[in-house]
Amino acid sequence: MIRYSELKPGSGIYLFKTCASFFGRPLMWTCFLAVDNYIIDTGNARCGQGRLIKILESILPGKPVILNTHLHEDHCGNNSIIQEKLGADIFVPEEKNFSDVTLIYRLFWGRPDSFNCELIREKTYITSSGKKIRAIRTPGHTPEHTSFLIEPEMILFTGDASPLASRKVYLMPEENYIEEIRTLEKIRSMLGQCNMVIDGHYGIIGDPAGHLDTRISNMKQTVDMVRSTWAENPGNYRKVAFMALGKPNFYDPFLQPRISTRNTINSIITGTAGQRS
Repeated sequence: MIRYSELKPGSGIYLFKTCASFFGRPLMWTCFLAVDNYIIDTGNARCGQGRLIKILESILPGKPVILNTHLHEDHCGNNSIIQEKLGADIFVPEEKNFSDVTLIYRLFWGRPDSFNCELIREKTYITSSGKKIRAIRTPGHTPEHTSFLIEPEMILFTGDASPLASRKVYLMPEENYIEEIRTLEKIRSMLGQCNMVIDGHYGIIGDPAGHLDTRISNMKQTVDMVRSTWAENPGNYRKVAFMALGKPNFYDPFLQPRISTRNTINSIITGTAGQRS
């Protein structure tokens, strides 16, 4: 499924939402932007790629350039098809293969095909109409996760750096819980210069200050709970997870080994998840 709209008529900035569907019902939306001839992330491969290419052909003013916030499959799923069909150049913050995309995630996102890319080395990229896209390092979700500030509109696209204002429980091995909090605080400090903040799943955040404050507070509380329960129960992952992170959900076995509470505990205690359950 694909939904898209121009943020402001004539702006040349389009917000896309893509997802797979189940019996006509959307599963989990992923957002990306088209800014003149630049595309920031490319969304879910299981969205209907033929239609996506036709849409991009109709709105892009020239050869596309893709900038990725990070290379999780739900945010770069259409890199290869856009490169193949439209000749896109691709710039990424870090290189990655997709061997860790398990069955459950292939059903939701698909497994990306390979594509040619270069690392992001510039601080600023210039679009076909002269807009500036500034690369801002926002690590935590991945080690080199990058957000992008679009000028002069001052729109900040944060990828997966500012997710829903909830308590984060599950982590992937490459994530760093403490670094994510620092990044959230960095984004919070930038709000004075931003007219809009767009999350890679949520879309346009209506109250970014409240959103970020809630997320930061919840994550800091989680850090305190994990550290205190670990001090009382060192090495007992099961007990610490139950006491600090809550009762396991019925779908936990489907998330593992890629995402787990064990990774969360490891990251908070040692500074890096670095271990699969």
